[in-house]
Formats: sequence, C-alpha cells, structure tokens
Amino acid sequence: MSLFTRLFSLTILASAATAASAQTCVPDATHLCFEGGQISATAIYAGSSSASAVQPAGGLPGYFRFNDPAAAEIVPQVIDGCAINNRIWVFAQAVSNAGWLLSLTDHQSGSQRTYSVPAGDYGAPIADTDAFPCPVLATPAAGDVQLLGGSTMDLYGGRFRVSAILPGDPSFTGIPQQLNRNSGLFAFFNPVNPDVLVKIFYPGNTGFFGVAASWIQAETTVEVEDLCTLEKRVYHTGANTSFGDPAAFSANDEVCGLWANGFESGNTTAWSSTVP
Repeated sequence: MSLFTRLFSLTILASAATAASAQTCVPDATHLCFEGGQISATAIYAGSSSASAVQPAGGLPGYFRFNDPAAAEIVPQVIDGCAINNRIWVFAQAVSNAGWLLSLTDHQSGSQRTYSVPAGDYGAPIADTDAFPCPVLATPAAGDVQLLGGSTMDLYGGRFRVSAILPGDPSFTGIPQQLNRNSGLFAFFNPVNPDVLVKIFYPGNTGFFGVAASWIQAETTVEVEDLCTLEKRVYHTGANTSFGDPAAFSANDEVCGLWANGFESGNTTAWSSTVP
C-alpha cells in the first residue's frame, strides 16, 4: 500500500469517527440526553412551541417545561430492558392538557419514536417496552431491585403536602424527588426510574388550585393536603394513568394570602421556608 493510500485511508477513518461522535446527544435548552448520549429527546406543545429541557442537579431526572418555569410537564425515562426483552424502553409521564408531542432519537441505530397527546386531554403515560434496539448498558438483575421507603413532599411554596402510596401496603410511600417549586416525582422501586409525577397549578383567576398527576406500572394512591385549610384530596386509579383536577382546592385568599400565577404574597410565613 502506497503512502498516499494509507494517508487517504486514515483520513476516511478519522472522518467517519468524527461523524459518529457528532451523532450523539448534547444536552441543551431543548434536548435531554440518555444512555450516555445515545438517545436524545425533544418536545413541542400547543402545536409548535418548543418545550424547555431542564436537567436538575443532584442526579434528578430531566424534564420538559412549558410556560411555567416552576412546573415539570413531561418527564421522559429511558430504561435498559436488554436483559429482559433485548430492547431499550421508553416511559414518560405528563401532567399537561395543552397538547404535546415527545420525540426520541437513537443516534446509534437511527431509529426514532414519537408520542403525542391532543390538546384538552391528559392522555395515558407512555410505557413503550419495544422502543429501541440493544445493546446498551447492562441492566441489574431483577433480584437487585428493592422496594424503597419514603415520605412526603411539599409543593407550591410548601402550602401543599403530597404523598404517593402503593395501595397494597398503605404504610409504604414513594421516595419524593422535588424537581422545582410546583412539581416533583415519587419512586417506589428505583430512584433512577421514578413512578409518579405530581404538579400543583393555579389555572388563571378561577379561585382554585389544581392537581395533575401521572403514574406508570403500579396502581397508586396520591394524597394532597392543603396545609393552610387542612383540606385533603385522595386520588386512586389503575396503572398507566394521567389526570387533572383543576378545582381541587379553594384558594381561600382571605385566610391564606394571595397565591396566584405561581407567586406568593400575603400571609405565607408558615410555609415560605420550604421554597426550593
């Protein structure tokens, strides 16, 4: 082989390596990355608006937000199911009825998956166990997965206390993972793959607070308590459920101060210390 041929071959190999490395996900304002950059995710809502991608510190799951910077709307998860069915799984929970489309791309195989929910519908959580081909990172054996204990999480500046419970054992609550001021996750089996997403929201000038939640896999009971009025709401349905209750709690501004549009004012001393 001539020197020119060798140099030309090396150039082709280097170019191919550069192209391959470029085809990996780099997290930015609109992209979440999974499996070491192998898989990327983007989302749009309300027809064409790009959702903002947020990757919290401390190893918490990434999520997409829409108009409210203090609320997670979609939490996608990419799970290595290779040891079970030789596929990479995609799960996602959403707590918005604005209408959205979630797109994921496998940069190794070139495969793509899209999932959508029309406006006005909360839809069902995504549980796609046939999303992308393997191999990827090794999956722990089923025997390594253990139930984890947890407690409660305070949202909306600490006014609302939330818990998630497995109905088979009312004493067993999920581990809370607060994403931001108005939303958070609960994990029952593995903190890396949470099971429940909960959001507290204030839908305009209705005088009520709303609750939206989404859970996958197991039947779940979500309990929400207003620490100002001591009212409580309990939601329980089957697996793979999303819902929204836009009139769950009265704002009761005369007693609790003004809580509107995501900002507190008035008598909030009792719970302001818990604002993340």
